[in-house]
Amino acid sequence: MKIREASAGGVVFHEGRVLVLRRKAGEWVMPRGKVEAGELDAEAALREVKEESGLSATIVQPLGMTHYRYPAASNDPIHKTVRWFLMKCREGDLEIELVFGEGRFVQAEEALQLLTFADDQEALRKALAQIRRKQEILGRRVARMLNSIAVPGVGPMTWREKLLILSIFVLAAASVIGMMVLADSHR
Repeated sequence: MKIREASAGGVVFHEGRVLVLRRKAGEWVMPRGKVEAGELDAEAALREVKEESGLSATIVQPLGMTHYRYPAASNDPIHKTVRWFLMKCREGDLEIELVFGEGRFVQAEEALQLLTFADDQEALRKALAQIRRKQEILGRRVARMLNSIAVPGVGPMTWREKLLILSIFVLAAASVIGMMVLADSHR
């Protein structure tokens, strides 16, 4: 008889580092756990992150699923599906659940080395691929914006010159917004 189990988990980033937890038995994992009756996968993932790490997180986007089997007491393997979510840490202090001996944020490369199970590694690789895609899209948008900058009466400009002009514009806009906020607060 096949026993199926649904879980949900988070690949949680904070300041460019990813959360990993070490079980007292020594395995390094990312936060995840069973989806409770009536609970959505995303809700379960957020709850598990909070329960296992003490941290509140926000879902950035779904990452898909991983699948694996592990032995059960009845000798029938349990077929587990984990739905993973890319998350960013919002707040909280790292207070790990009692089943864990340690928890910390590490660089992604170190996490890939630490993580014991292939499904955790696969989820982290999916998260890193999504982050790279978003960075590439942002880079293309910035490149298009820089290419569109032209100053009348000035010949071709280097990227550095265009970036300097854009930076000056952003600082000036921020100053104007700041003055408007101060003016509103004194009314």
